Amino acid sequence: MTEPAFHDSATAAARAAAAGEQPDAGHVATARAGLAEPAMTPVPVRAEHADDGIYRTTVLQPGQARQLLPQDPGRRYRAQVIPVDAPVILCDSKDQASSPDNQFTATPQTVAAQGATASDPTTGTAVATIAAASLPAGTYSVTVQTYLDGTTPAASDDDNMGLHVGTTSVTHLNIPGIADNVVTSGPYLLTVNGAQSITVVVVTTVTSGAVYHAAITATPQYDVGPGYPQGLLLPVNVRIEVENSGLCWIVNPSQAAAVRVAVLTERYENAQPHSDG
Repeated sequence: MTEPAFHDSATAAARAAAAGEQPDAGHVATARAGLAEPAMTPVPVRAEHADDGIYRTTVLQPGQARQLLPQDPGRRYRAQVIPVDAPVILCDSKDQASSPDNQFTATPQTVAAQGATASDPTTGTAVATIAAASLPAGTYSVTVQTYLDGTTPAASDDDNMGLHVGTTSVTHLNIPGIADNVVTSGPYLLTVNGAQSITVVVVTTVTSGAVYHAAITATPQYDVGPGYPQGLLLPVNVRIEVENSGLCWIVNPSQAAAVRVAVLTERYENAQPHSDG
């Protein structure tokens, strides 16, 4: 029986190899020529970075909520957000953005106060106070710096200052009875109701001639929780990057003034095509 001729060069080369023969160069070249090269299509990549983009300034009127990004994971977008005039709140949904908890006349910000007593302060004398008017309802991280001077303090001045929220004692402050020795205490996580001050007070009778000094710093905490707005409170001039799979709404919590917000919206470099089908 006559073996049929092989017109397929790739098959002929394979038959020769199976028989232990060396296929001729013509077969090999033809076999290689029969393989399709993968198509290489250049794909332009647009490098996107907030520092290279252009921010748009949007204005939110008092109490206004606005959608920042489309809530659609199929469209891969992100935004850089910077409050210009006052803090804003970022929310996950329209319902959250419309919450009455996000509408208040004052927005928590970092506040500080310092003070000193006269010589020989009496029990309960305020050394330094952050007034309630400066503390919108919320939770604050509070640090305190204290020291003594005047007539050389004595052992009776040890730990003789206390931290109060309103009229409630929070803790005694650990202060050695040594002149001009600055002590930093905290941070303490304190919640106020909007009508309470934060104060450092003299606990009991002091050494004759001693003078007490204190400085208080209260920094609002920005996560959701008791006493917090319904969302993420973003301070002035702090930049945050959000994605359209999460914080998509922005709210001006103030009922008194408009706020400007700088926003840069960009699409991911590896964004996937979106289909409505």
